[in-house]
Amino acid sequence: METFLVCVYGLAFNPFADNYKLLRINCTVYLKDRTFNSQVRLFNLKTNSWKVLPNMPYAVLSTARMGVFVENSLHWAVTQKINDKFQPCLIVAFNLTQEIFNEVPLPEIRVASSAMLNIDVSLFEVYLCMIVSYQTLNYHTTKVDVWLMKEYGFRDSWCKLFTLGEWRFSIPLIYLKPLCYFSDRNMILLKVYDNKLFWYDLNSEKVTCVLGLPNFHEAVICAGSLLPPSLPSSRKRTNPSRKRKYKQEKVISYFL
Repeated sequence: METFLVCVYGLAFNPFADNYKLLRINCTVYLKDRTFNSQVRLFNLKTNSWKVLPNMPYAVLSTARMGVFVENSLHWAVTQKINDKFQPCLIVAFNLTQEIFNEVPLPEIRVASSAMLNIDVSLFEVYLCMIVSYQTLNYHTTKVDVWLMKEYGFRDSWCKLFTLGEWRFSIPLIYLKPLCYFSDRNMILLKVYDNKLFWYDLNSEKVTCVLGLPNFHEAVICAGSLLPPSLPSSRKRTNPSRKRKYKQEKVISYFL
């Protein structure tokens, strides 16, 4: 195989334009000469049309096929240079209003010369979340750091939430993502290896597997509201009291 294709999407509502936008990135990687071509298309719901954007200078290697939506931007883990490691080392954000890509400033991360870094991106509560995996030269993950950007866009606002080592798990420590807090906020639900869930106790640092669940491929956090998304925009504008009520009664629910 001399080439492979990575296709990712991002769907979000732009409140400034009262409009939904769908971003599609087709990244073709050419293995022979270690180059890539990332074509970008943007769908506008209001105009019911696609627009071709300039090719982005990044290759998308994130495990998150759907972009992570934070602060009116869609995020992916990417790289600017294809090598034998195929490891993303940057986070880019597509701003829905400006319709441009920007690099997200990252914290300083130190790694031993005998190890490699693998960066992924996720959403935890309302914060942009970065998962940093430390791997040996044979791609064996030894530990994972989970970071939160508490104030979006500011490098110094990155806060390391916790670190987990492989010895705490009964399965390979890959594709780890934090999903949500338990009600007392002392425990975090983790997804590991796509189809396993674990509770992590922040106080005791104990990891417990969640048993009795049916087989599943993906666990997703869903933010729900009392306002149906199909409500016509004209009706929302003519009923401001309902809009105020929505802001006051908005709730967040979690689904697996």
